[in-house]
Amino acid sequence: MKICRRWKESEIDRLKQMYNKLASVKEISIVLNRTPRAVEHRINKLKLCNSSSLKKAIWSKSHIGINLNELNGMWHGNKAGYSSLHEWVKRRKPKSKFCECCNINKTHDLANISGKYKRDINDYEWLCRGCHMHKDGRLLKLNGARI
Repeated sequence: MKICRRWKESEIDRLKQMYNKLASVKEISIVLNRTPRAVEHRINKLKLCNSSSLKKAIWSKSHIGINLNELNGMWHGNKAGYSSLHEWVKRRKPKSKFCECCNINKTHDLANISGKYKRDINDYEWLCRGCHMHKDGRLLKLNGARI
């Protein structure tokens, strides 16, 4: 059976400081040499968050202006790859019913406008596959290869 050791005032102060800087429970537990469960319990006991879920507490702090994506260790920012950027835009840009070029209701894909693949929602549009291939120049290459 594991014996719980008491929290020192210095540990509690350090926990509060790290929690206010949005450190994860795991990071706090490593610094304080405590289990993540003990850290979570102490945060709840100190009423640093309104609910038992620490995730909800971090989301409630998003009004500070911190981009919560950047808190993720896998966040690459502007260095994200082709498919990651497309997924990021798909989650944020609503899919239109019609192609933004020819206004026909066909299957359409997310197309980059500038060709620079920036993290900018306005640099993407929903195009049907024909318009997408035409704008990318792939349609001319395809037709030129057949001649």
